[in-house]
Amino acid sequence: MKTRRGIYLDLEESTYIYKIEGLTLYFSSTFYMQKFIETYRAYSTTIERKVKEKYKVYIDLSLYLAFSLYKKIEKRGFKVLYKGEPVAKNSIFIGRFWEWWQMKNVKNQKMRWKAGDYLKLEKAVADFNAKISRLESSENKAYLPAKITETTQEIKQQIYTKNELQRYIKTLRDFTEKGAEKLIETEGGEKLTTWEKNVITQQANIRAKQLKAQLKPYTEPNKQGVSLKQMGNTEARRIEANLKRVEDVFKLGGEKFKSALKYIKSTGTLDYELKKATVYRKNYMDVIQRQFSNLDGYAELKRAFNSHSDPLDFYKFIEKSGDINVIDISYESNQTMSQEQFYEYLDILGIEYESKTENKEVVDNQNE
Repeated sequence: MKTRRGIYLDLEESTYIYKIEGLTLYFSSTFYMQKFIETYRAYSTTIERKVKEKYKVYIDLSLYLAFSLYKKIEKRGFKVLYKGEPVAKNSIFIGRFWEWWQMKNVKNQKMRWKAGDYLKLEKAVADFNAKISRLESSENKAYLPAKITETTQEIKQQIYTKNELQRYIKTLRDFTEKGAEKLIETEGGEKLTTWEKNVITQQANIRAKQLKAQLKPYTEPNKQGVSLKQMGNTEARRIEANLKRVEDVFKLGGEKFKSALKYIKSTGTLDYELKKATVYRKNYMDVIQRQFSNLDGYAELKRAFNSHSDPLDFYKFIEKSGDINVIDISYESNQTMSQEQFYEYLDILGIEYESKTENKEVVDNQNE
């Protein structure tokens, strides 16, 4: 039944529907629905920020908060679907915890180095290089790893987390163990030291775990029982191809082995995602400042971006806009936007601003 004021007393009949985070929400009035839409972004941002500040970890609570806010606003009933299935009012959505490589209590920010970290790293490097020097006259010298020539400060710039530092130091120490230099031949016909094979195996396992996590959403069936992977999704095929060459690295030979090895070494680290997000945020901020600082609304944009100082948090914020590629962040980027396009970009990100252009039009009309 619908009243003369357009209010549904039975939500089963309502046509006021809003979809968000996999939820389908039914409202009794346009007033309640509009109130939810206008409140949700600020509500979720505030709660997630408070949780992050208190627990020092990013938790994606968007699903839980959408469900919670709906129950706060809609007073005339309850009707919610999640992925097409009815949800009980007392259901508990705990949110999606964005794990940092499945390790607890690891902050999404670069580690703070202590004096002991430098000393451990310096000793590990010195011992590593010393063993290589002792073996340089052996018949297998061509297969030995190269000496580490970077300074401690240069190595520091490449390591973002405590776990990755510990992994790196252990890797160097493992080479000093007896027999680490012994040669083996892979299935693909490549000769490696036992130590190098173990290092590659470790990094390949790290990268494979990351890729499987990336692939998982593409393997989940939709309402018709078909997944994006089964439908031939391009991104799913790309991830699968990388996963296969990582898992089959020791079956490869020649240039294919070299290519796979280069990929594994660059991505198979515990801090890879943080590195990638850090570079992404820096490039994004540089392009924004270089290309759009003269536009109305830039101050509001910069203020919003500065509130997401954590690189992973920043990437998630941009990703939530629905189009991660709105801005060309390449070094050579000379992307430009008109003022109107820039306003649209701010709308996409959900950033509030006061349009000087619109205000000018209002003043001009009043003068007329």
